Amino acid sequence: MDVTRQIIETKDFCAWVAHTATLLVQAEDLLNDLNTFPVPNFNTGTNLVATWSKLAAVASVFSPHIPPDRFMAHLASVAAKFPRGSSGMFTAASLAATAKTWREVPLIRPVELVQAVSSISRDFQNLDGEISLDFGLTALVQNIEAELAELNVYTLSAVMDTTVVCAQQLTVDSADTHRGVGDAGLAGACLILASLADVVASIEGKTPGNTEIIQSMLTDWADRSRPVVSVRRAQTPGTEFEVTFRHTGYAREIGTRRQELGATCSEVLELGTKDELGFATFTTHVHTAAPLSILPHPHENILVEQLSPPESSLWRVGAEDPVPEKDNVVLFTRRFTRAGQPGESGKSGGSSGFSGVDALESGLQQKRPKLVILSEAPALVEMYARGSATVLLNPSGTDWVQWALGKPRGLSVLIPSSPATWELAKEMAPHETAVVTVAPSRDELSALWLSAGLATWQCHRDGDSEASAQREIQRLCTLIRVEEIGENLKEQLEALCAFAPGDTAEIMALIGARQPGVDRVRLRSMAEGDPRIELTIFYGGQSGATLLGVKDDTEWDET
Repeated sequence: MDVTRQIIETKDFCAWVAHTATLLVQAEDLLNDLNTFPVPNFNTGTNLVATWSKLAAVASVFSPHIPPDRFMAHLASVAAKFPRGSSGMFTAASLAATAKTWREVPLIRPVELVQAVSSISRDFQNLDGEISLDFGLTALVQNIEAELAELNVYTLSAVMDTTVVCAQQLTVDSADTHRGVGDAGLAGACLILASLADVVASIEGKTPGNTEIIQSMLTDWADRSRPVVSVRRAQTPGTEFEVTFRHTGYAREIGTRRQELGATCSEVLELGTKDELGFATFTTHVHTAAPLSILPHPHENILVEQLSPPESSLWRVGAEDPVPEKDNVVLFTRRFTRAGQPGESGKSGGSSGFSGVDALESGLQQKRPKLVILSEAPALVEMYARGSATVLLNPSGTDWVQWALGKPRGLSVLIPSSPATWELAKEMAPHETAVVTVAPSRDELSALWLSAGLATWQCHRDGDSEASAQREIQRLCTLIRVEEIGENLKEQLEALCAFAPGDTAEIMALIGARQPGVDRVRLRSMAEGDPRIELTIFYGGQSGATLLGVKDDTEWDET
């Protein structure tokens, strides 16, 4: 074998990143259909696509002549700053470990690949903490490390073929153990490693074929697992959320938070860097069913998504805030439905929940848009997420908004909740591969109502989805009247009653952080003396004044 062909250069890693991003886009739906453990989660494919698409975009502008360690370090910094899900955290950790191992190494030989695996194994164990899973990325790297130790001769193909076989075996074992539904993170790892193995095959003058084998394996696996997945999807989802946020401070202080989070979270991943003084920046990713307000998180840039998004409404109109003194009110009703079947009605006894829409009746293919809420109300984050929205709490820049969008496909709607977040959303450049429209909402209550209305709305795939969404947003906005609580509350409530049709007005109050107790007392005393008012009070926690609003429910549900 030609020794000169036993090296990997930076240009080869650039090709690997680009090829991997393409493969993951093709496999996104398949990976989303697979279940991860121990928590059901149907967004691994989307998270991997978001992470690797970002890496591919960054890699495309690098010079192919920079050293491999610098290339990997650049990619690691991008992945660590904006990780998507636990898969993004492990991607960042693996790239960072590789960069450390290859420091000042100009060309990568087989032995450097083996050394990188050992380094990744150690860093994955640190990332996982005390978690010990039989099937998972940490177990995978440990298995690969053990198998590579048995090799007598290191060549690029021997190292990568061993790695891919280990990934295949653990993926199949995971599926066999879990009723045919394995770990989507392992499945994604199979594709990523197979992609690098194909690059290695090309370097050695062989015909690449690893990705085709893995794609075939995963397709067969998905065909077997989908009956189980469909049952899982039809069941009432769990209440767990994915939450990602960043802390800065001294590493010793931040390290203690892992134990605090472990008491309320089923998964805690922490990835960070520290300087010579011990000052650290940590990215933390958790799966939690606990009220988010009890988590030790920073003020800005908190990304929240519900695992296994439910088909649910955000709240029942007229229901009273059950714990008004708390900052984490989550009040909502669920009405789960199957996907629209021929002859099923989309209405149900006054509920404002999601409804099955019969695409066959309309003759049109329809799809709900992805909703991304730019919120400033910490107490509403869970409510938004339960309505299947992605929530970014207190965004500080457009790069964070792009992080929340991920790698959008189809139609996405950005819903601001204040003048500041509206300006931030308007600064977003047009997206290259997706339609992203910005709602005109400039207050938290309008954002809440728009998210509820758009969560049940279907866009037609064969038309102009952006124009259709804008028309629907404008229609919903005409049915909403929102204003800040004023000094003359009686006249204000009378004006809101006049806007609402019918004999009674369902007025909603979203309590702000400025003077919550005073506003509650004023509103309740006024509402109790007026039979026309049906008052619903929520604590939003947004900075500033309490918001009052009313909407025309007679027109709201029309589509």
